[in-house]
Amino acid sequence: MNRTMLVELVLLFLGLATPTETISFTGITASHLTWNKGDNIAITCSFSAPIASAALIEITDELYDLAENTAQAGTTAVIIMFTAMASRNQVPLKCKSGGTVSSSSITFTINSMEREQQNVFYHKGEETTISCVTKTDSVSITWQYKNKLGIPENLDAGSIGFSSQSTGSKLSSVTTPADDVEKIDGNQLICTATFISGSSQGTLQSTFTFYMYRVWWVSGVSAVALSTPLEVGCQYIVNYAVGDPTVTWTLNDNAFTPAQTAAITTENVNDINKKQVYKVPTAQFTDTGTYGCKAAYGSKTVTSEPRSIYVRGSSAPQSNMFLKDGDSSTAIKCVFRGDKPRKATWKGSNGEAYASSETVVIKEEYDPTAFTHAITLTRVPWRPENRDVYTCEATYSDQPSPQSTTIKVVILSVKLSATSTIMERMFEYSITCEYAKDGTSKEVITWSKDAIEFTADQKKIISKGTPADSINFKSEVYTVTQVTPSDSGTYHCQVAYNSGKETMGASTNLRVRGGEDDKTIEAPESGKTAYLTCKVFGDAAHSVTWYNPEGQVIVSGETYEIAPLNHVQSPVAINIAKLTVKVTDSNTAGKYECRMTWRSGIPNTSKQLIELKLKDSGGITTAVIVGVVIAAVVVIMLLSIFIFFCKKRAKSCQKDEVHGNINTASEQI
Repeated sequence: MNRTMLVELVLLFLGLATPTETISFTGITASHLTWNKGDNIAITCSFSAPIASAALIEITDELYDLAENTAQAGTTAVIIMFTAMASRNQVPLKCKSGGTVSSSSITFTINSMEREQQNVFYHKGEETTISCVTKTDSVSITWQYKNKLGIPENLDAGSIGFSSQSTGSKLSSVTTPADDVEKIDGNQLICTATFISGSSQGTLQSTFTFYMYRVWWVSGVSAVALSTPLEVGCQYIVNYAVGDPTVTWTLNDNAFTPAQTAAITTENVNDINKKQVYKVPTAQFTDTGTYGCKAAYGSKTVTSEPRSIYVRGSSAPQSNMFLKDGDSSTAIKCVFRGDKPRKATWKGSNGEAYASSETVVIKEEYDPTAFTHAITLTRVPWRPENRDVYTCEATYSDQPSPQSTTIKVVILSVKLSATSTIMERMFEYSITCEYAKDGTSKEVITWSKDAIEFTADQKKIISKGTPADSINFKSEVYTVTQVTPSDSGTYHCQVAYNSGKETMGASTNLRVRGGEDDKTIEAPESGKTAYLTCKVFGDAAHSVTWYNPEGQVIVSGETYEIAPLNHVQSPVAINIAKLTVKVTDSNTAGKYECRMTWRSGIPNTSKQLIELKLKDSGGITTAVIVGVVIAAVVVIMLLSIFIFFCKKRAKSCQKDEVHGNINTASEQI
């Protein structure tokens, strides 16, 4: 059932129409038989007699109903508007009412273009020929060039050197110049054909839009911060007539890894563009470099311009850096990754920026292949007061806040100061170990003597010192009230920083000089030989001099013989000198002095006194005789006193007894 019959049934049901009458068509006419595609054509369907009631009349090609209008009751014709279609060129058209079709028909010539819109794809550097084709004969064909601003111009008026050629009334071709293909990318050529249409002439157009196969970057920034998202898009031309190109990515001329390829997504942009987007959620330094995007169109490959993307950040230096006092060659260094910053500076904890001077050397170097910018700072020299937290900053033009990193510098400094390196025996001696503060962890101090760590007793006499610069230094003091030869040796103060990872120490030597205690020796009887041994502690003495009891310098001869000076290292350093004395008389007895001399150091002279005491040989010496006489005199005086008292107190005392006692005493003497 067609549409006409359905309308009639509806009208009958509503009581608005009588049963359909059969219409007899007498003809189908139009003003002209030649029209342009899209023209509105007035077609008249005529009836043999006025129709009794309104009827729906259609134009049909006997396959499809193309247009329609309602004929009013009492009329003998109806006009139906028909839009010219290229598909109905030279196709017979008839009038139709219900199931009745006119016997007569009308045939139109519909002027049209083979293509009204066409995309032209081409490669850079190649000529492209396009053809404007009409399906019917035209009066003329002309071309216009329309740039991206939409301004049309004749082909010979622009800078593009097109060449055109027409063949008959249905074909005209234009060839693009190979050296100007980039200029026409995205522009249009318009082919205008003039035809006979109705009672006059009309025109139809065919538009050709040029698209050069190319690949370009469309999204993403040139730099991102470390561990932030990175996104870059590669867009390319797609000719759906031949299918998608094969797109590949590179980074620093190396093909993307499978993991990188998996991070690429493809999106449709429009009917001739697609894009691939590479997304990294947390960019790393390895993502820095030159990106490339290639699209393979069959045997030809189109490559994008290189795209540099930098991941900015600093390579973390040591959180703490330990430098030695006086070092002038070691620099603190920070490295920023990515593109070269506009400005890089070092700052102290007070916020002030450093500048190169006689004592501060700052250097910068950018490596374009490694994408690193290094900035160093060297003190000439480093001193304990340079201990600080240093901040390295890099400023970029497109980034409001600078990239920064910090490093804490600790200066290792250990100094020993002693009372002297040479001490006289039994004097007070002290060593001060002054060391720079760490500032980050507790320093550990270790004392040793001759490479042996201090004993518990030695540690007890270590006290805290008071350095002049208490802000940057600490100190300990080791004090010995009375030094002895055993205190001689090499003292070392070792300071451990950073939990023992960094150590520094200083040493000093102590030499204790001085003779042994004075002593007395007994010599044999006259004519015999006495041996005097002098011992003086300390390093090797230069010379020894002996003095006799009269204070005169002794030289080797008949009475004296001086042995060569001898130095012994173990168990303590000691100098030994020997003097041989031939005892002759009392003049050889007395105190002898041994003096040892050093070329340098204080004291440079030490001595020992040795008293030589002669022995009793068995004869009566003068001293013995004198002693006996004195004793006799004392006894006589005592007896005289006794007799005096006896006379007074006891008359019974007899003279013979007294005389007997006197005689007895005399005999004893």
